[in-house]
Amino acid sequence: MIDLRSVDEVQNDPDNIQIAGINYVNIPIFKLSETDAAHHSQNRVKSGYQQMMIEYTELVTSEFSQRAYRQIFDIFLANSAAGQSVLYHCLGGKDRTGIVSLLFLGALGVNQDQIFADYYYTNFVSCKIIKQAFTEAKAHQASRQALLDLESFMTAKKTYFDRMMILSLKLAVLSHI
Repeated sequence: MIDLRSVDEVQNDPDNIQIAGINYVNIPIFKLSETDAAHHSQNRVKSGYQQMMIEYTELVTSEFSQRAYRQIFDIFLANSAAGQSVLYHCLGGKDRTGIVSLLFLGALGVNQDQIFADYYYTNFVSCKIIKQAFTEAKAHQASRQALLDLESFMTAKKTYFDRMMILSLKLAVLSHI
């Protein structure tokens, strides 16, 4: 099992899965828990949407993230025994897990529309959690901007996916020049 969360995220909320025979590997996509810090920083001057576009750029272009993807793909490629699987996760399953899934499915030749459908399905799977977060925010009289930011942080969007795809394609082209 590959945990894509930062070291401090793992320390603050360790996986509760203790099954014999499962190898647990922590391969953070970001050096720090940048997703949590970016989402909740009081000093943030950008909207939630702008912050997420920055985050999606970092998911693809950061050297730290790229090294992590290489490690993850090495594990995928080494998993050749029958009856074995590789599981991976982050906190919400949309951003870090989304880019690993995008890269993995793309490497397998899956159609871009199907990859997007898989990414966007996150909104359906997470709808109860998203609804609960909005209910709590409204109960605490969150501002309109705070609610818009929450929506940006918690939902999969076509523009986020497009950012990942465009940057991934650019990096692939540049690596072949």
